[in-house]
Amino acid sequence: MMNLYSIILENAVQNLMYKIKIDNKDTWRNKLECDLLSELVLCILSSNIKYEVALLYTIKLKDEEYIKKAINNELEVKQLYKCLLEPISINENLIRYRFPKSKSEQLFKTIKNIYGNKRTIKEILINAETSSEARNSLISICVGMGYKQSSMFLRNIGFCFDLAIIDTHIIDYLKLVDVLPSEIGDISKSTYLKIESLYSKYAKSKQFDINKLDVAIWNVMKVYKTEFV
Repeated sequence: MMNLYSIILENAVQNLMYKIKIDNKDTWRNKLECDLLSELVLCILSSNIKYEVALLYTIKLKDEEYIKKAINNELEVKQLYKCLLEPISINENLIRYRFPKSKSEQLFKTIKNIYGNKRTIKEILINAETSSEARNSLISICVGMGYKQSSMFLRNIGFCFDLAIIDTHIIDYLKLVDVLPSEIGDISKSTYLKIESLYSKYAKSKQFDINKLDVAIWNVMKVYKTEFV
């Protein structure tokens, strides 16, 4: 049975969903390939890294025309490594990317899997009949990209909004409202899909808009953890 905190959290999530507006247009169809690749790079770089740091390095890669070189299949892994190795200034503090070697290799392999085989991200998405098929295609092609990051990418470009972006905030919330057991640990691929299924059933049982639910949960849980945990 849910406690008082859980009921308050659920009500807060429900109220916040009413205020969230989502543009469901297929905006990705109008995006340039370089913009799609930049968003893909950002999602790969932001795995286990602060979003703000990943964003600055993505902007740096784009400003130095590495995104353009990648599309033309003219990029070398040592160029990516050099870029990620160099520190970036944030609020007058020098910040270094945590995994320059592994991430540069992941990005390089992903770029080769796409443009080295004379494909484009837009072509991959056009050939996908469902959001799940698009996500599975991305996971098979993009090195270092799992269910969470690929779902985030598809939402960020406006391809779909029905795939859950399951992170620690979502998991902690689902535990509090008795959807998940408290002892659940690391998330494997199979576990992610099970959580996603339970999450979807929970949304339907509450008549919550699943397109907005994880955004609402993320914001509510961030406040909850800051104020009460």
